Amino acid sequence: MANTLGPNIAAVLPEKQGRLTISERPIPTPGPGELLVRNEAVAANPSDWKVQSLGVIVDKFPAVLGSDVAGIVVSVGPGVTRFKAGDHVMAFALGMVLGNIDGAALQTFTILNEAATSHLPKSLTFQQGATLPVAMATAAIALFADLELPMREKRDNEQGAILVWGGASAVGVGAIQIAHALGWTVYTTASPKHHAWLKKLGATDAWDYRDSEAAQHIGQAAKAAGLKIRGAIDTRSEDSSFDLVTAALVAANSTSGGRVATLLPWPADKPRPEGIETFSTNCFRFVKDRQDIGSWLFDSWLYKALEDGSIEPAPKVRVIEGGLKGAQSMLDTLKAGVSGEKLVINIGGQPDRSRD
Repeated sequence: MANTLGPNIAAVLPEKQGRLTISERPIPTPGPGELLVRNEAVAANPSDWKVQSLGVIVDKFPAVLGSDVAGIVVSVGPGVTRFKAGDHVMAFALGMVLGNIDGAALQTFTILNEAATSHLPKSLTFQQGATLPVAMATAAIALFADLELPMREKRDNEQGAILVWGGASAVGVGAIQIAHALGWTVYTTASPKHHAWLKKLGATDAWDYRDSEAAQHIGQAAKAAGLKIRGAIDTRSEDSSFDLVTAALVAANSTSGGRVATLLPWPADKPRPEGIETFSTNCFRFVKDRQDIGSWLFDSWLYKALEDGSIEPAPKVRVIEGGLKGAQSMLDTLKAGVSGEKLVINIGGQPDRSRD
């Protein structure tokens, strides 16, 4: 296979807490339920730099990082029915989770799980497609598994609002767009420079998370609209955000039966709010105990929602130059802090059309 496809160049993590190096790996063969994809674009997630800098999650080396990917199907394994060679796809690469180096994204060829792969609409670039899978999967788990939002459009007799604390993050944007597309009122917090953008994506209103009165303003808005906040997603999950999300639910008279999903675990030394259930969102549940959510998202909803304009690719793409050689710079940049952007590298030589 290598003779016909060319080399599989990878950005390899040679050792725990090491720096990425460029080397060549064998091209793998897809097994049952798997696809071999030639990667065109890979986006970075906080888990990537945390694995590298903190030495967590991955314990087998050499390793390859990366979970958000878009590319072209080369071949499919037994049992794959939704895809064929030549299809353009976007996917949540599961290599880091499963400890399978062939299934990680920062290389030329990756083995993908059919259950974690979606067709890429022709209207989207590979760079845009690479920004979506991990954030959308995480947001879907938080909304449907943790907050128990119905996995369908809201009915007229259903009431309530969703609060997304930290709406300009990739997961925040995903949660806002999914909830809005299904008909729910969405409140969010973010830096003021992002407010107009987040409202365009579906937020009913937005407040500055640094405003000491933000929680009270959210509560007042909910009460004025006659709504309870039925659930909140805390994408920041830092010391102050745990308290502020709780304060917003209190201000909205929404503590009884309220549910809060956090991207990082609730601190052991911080009392859990009375009447509120808290959940630490595990985005990998869509391939474990909540395969129904993965099927809903990747089999049809994500593709259709992008096609009909119910949602749009977001956050904005920021391409880091250098291809795989720029992978380390991409992780360093993300670690230093990024707001309202998704960092992406081009792998397959496709032009960056993200600003067209």
